[in-house]
Amino acid sequence: QFKKYLEDPFQFRVSQVLNDGEEDEDPTDEDFEPIVLEKLSINSLMKMMVDVEITGDNEALEKMKFQMLSIGAIPDGLYGEKMWQEAQKYAENIIKLMEIDENSPKSNSTDWTFDERIELPMEQLDGTKWTLQGSLGWCNKKRNFLVYLTTSKHEPTKGKYLSPYVAALAIIASETSKYDDERHIEIQIYSGASSIKKPAKAYVDLSPNGAKEILQNLYHKSFCEKYSKAVPADILDKKIEKFSDYTNMVSNAWSYFEKAKVFDKRKDLGFSPNINFSNEWKVAVEQQNGLINFSIVGKEGEK
Repeated sequence: QFKKYLEDPFQFRVSQVLNDGEEDEDPTDEDFEPIVLEKLSINSLMKMMVDVEITGDNEALEKMKFQMLSIGAIPDGLYGEKMWQEAQKYAENIIKLMEIDENSPKSNSTDWTFDERIELPMEQLDGTKWTLQGSLGWCNKKRNFLVYLTTSKHEPTKGKYLSPYVAALAIIASETSKYDDERHIEIQIYSGASSIKKPAKAYVDLSPNGAKEILQNLYHKSFCEKYSKAVPADILDKKIEKFSDYTNMVSNAWSYFEKAKVFDKRKDLGFSPNINFSNEWKVAVEQQNGLINFSIVGKEGEK
């Protein structure tokens, strides 16, 4: 849920208020959750295939295909076969990239775990207790390297790093000694698109106390203050001077938000379409960037 909040507080609040259990998902998204067969996508299927290839269980792939056809997780017939072939193509491309990287799960599978669950008890300053729960995707045993997968042919935007970022926060905050010493976690996002020739990278440098503080602030903003302005992560670093610039960029960022048409972008997004907009936007950007503390390799000043 923290990932959803960081992606855009407005969309997060809409999903909380409606409580309809339906998400408007980017089909190339990386989730901080286990795979759900009932909502199987090509991206999810590709992740399973990569897992099978890394673990070296050659019989598991056909067994998995039979099971999925049996329960209707993938359609029977030509469409299902094409879906399977497309996912397999993406998986093969990722494996090829991993084979030339000596630090990847494919190069040293015994040093990695997949979808390890993490539960972190937390407490707010007012004594409120809550638990952060999720899974870590591909994570090495030293817990300083996270690998996530996508089918997107585009360079990952800031929003694409939020799943592994939240996982990194959980790992660092769970450390039980030297609370003020910085930990370093590297994030790699492999794409199965044939046009992508290397993984995208980012890193998180935080102390356990620093990670806990961010998680506490996230909880407060998400569930106590219930902050709900439309501040998509993917436009935080854009040059936005006028309200019209803002609404245009929000429209682009809401490509997969089907409920967008319900809202009036001049009245419902939390900002004033007048002289105050510039200051309001500056405050919102500073607040969200204060919660998103990672650096993208190759993008100077990205945080």
